[in-house]
Amino acid sequence: MWKWIVTSVVALVIVVGSVAYYLSDKIYLRFEHAVIAPSEFGKRYAPEALRADFVYLTSTVEHIHPNVAAITDASYPQLKANELASLGRSMTRVEFFRAVAVFVGRAYRDGHTEILAPQEEWDAYRQHGGKVPPFAIKIEPERIEIVSTDAVSIPSGAELVSLNGVPAAVLRSWLLDTQSMETQSGKEAYGAARFPIWVWAYGIRPPFATVYRTRGETTPRTVTANGISAGDWKTAFTSTNDRPMKLSITNDVACLSVKNFEMPWDKYSDWLRSAFLKIHNAKVRAVILDLRENNGGDTRQSDALQSYLSVKQLPALQEVRVHTTPEVKAIYRTLLPDGFRWIPMNYVIPMLRGIQAAPDNGTYSFAPEGTAPADRNSSNPLVFTGDLYVLISPYTYSSAVIAAAPYKYWKRATMIGETTSEPMTFFGDNYEFDLPNTKLQMDVSHKQFRLFGSKGPDTGLAPDISVTPRNPDALAIARRLIAQKSRAHRT
Repeated sequence: MWKWIVTSVVALVIVVGSVAYYLSDKIYLRFEHAVIAPSEFGKRYAPEALRADFVYLTSTVEHIHPNVAAITDASYPQLKANELASLGRSMTRVEFFRAVAVFVGRAYRDGHTEILAPQEEWDAYRQHGGKVPPFAIKIEPERIEIVSTDAVSIPSGAELVSLNGVPAAVLRSWLLDTQSMETQSGKEAYGAARFPIWVWAYGIRPPFATVYRTRGETTPRTVTANGISAGDWKTAFTSTNDRPMKLSITNDVACLSVKNFEMPWDKYSDWLRSAFLKIHNAKVRAVILDLRENNGGDTRQSDALQSYLSVKQLPALQEVRVHTTPEVKAIYRTLLPDGFRWIPMNYVIPMLRGIQAAPDNGTYSFAPEGTAPADRNSSNPLVFTGDLYVLISPYTYSSAVIAAAPYKYWKRATMIGETTSEPMTFFGDNYEFDLPNTKLQMDVSHKQFRLFGSKGPDTGLAPDISVTPRNPDALAIARRLIAQKSRAHRT
């Protein structure tokens, strides 16, 4: 009898463990989105359909968002009225995006409440050899600077005067006004990072006639080029060469660049272990974690990274508040894939149970982590305990801020760079929906996060050491600090 009981218990444990392992990277909010066929790319939507989409957009944002008043200002009603009145002609999806993106960027000061560019049309453009401008930019208060180029001869630091006849001032306004960010620095960072797709959405096509002015010169120059692919643009102008993660070890110093926390879980965990095995075997004395180009993703991945950089578990989130609309409650009931939804997650896990039990259109608040560093359930033999430097920028956003903040608050690392555009109390976690006619995707926050060390909704994560016009490279500053510390130690 006991033999059969023990066997049954062991079998049950194996089954439960297998299911849990299988689901470990499959538990996430599941949104269904329309897929637009190429035959629909040129379809024109009547003004009535466009106005219906716009009303649906604004009413859904106002319904789902935890606090619309906090991300809008007194001009919001007039902005809505003006935009609705402007939709008096038929448009394609791309044209409608071009119109409504400016409204969203101006109306909502929340980077998680944004409209997405038409993905199917953009993918088709790239797959059929479509090109983008062969240079990267920096958006400054009164100009656009060309910071680096590929396959075209323009001096670094030149001022963009116009692109295919579009004045730089007009292009700058388009890039900034379509970014629904909390701060101006965020608008500038994301406008520059999205330069290729935003230029395409504006309607600029190759060949690219670039008029520029070098420093100290008054007469503009013109160069025309066919451009490069969007993939080549990312390879040429991002520090990770468009790879999610990149590791380099030089002179006993490791630089780990993480572009986002969106890799498939098995590949991500394998890559982490491989990277820190190399760091361990090389007897690295300092690690530089570069999050300057990281715009977030899955916090479970940032937690896994922290397990390699801190012996203790360092809490980041002091409080999370969920706006519990019926729609939000319903989407949390889709966390598991079909076939596994019989598992009573929403009743067993306290956070999920709290969301379902909260009043409709109310708020559920919880503290997901402890109030102090805690021992981990198991030790990591590859954990790095030496000097840690974390690089941040205005582009560091969402889960990347959640990842970086505890290293500073709990004094595990030295932060170098620029203040993040994402405040340390912010709205986030996208609720996604399609507009009923054009099927453009819109995202809206349904949570508010407050991190340890937050000074309110208007203040981002600040560095311990800021970059300056004389020292603009955070990575170079980190390497210099490490070298100085090494020399001091030797003497």
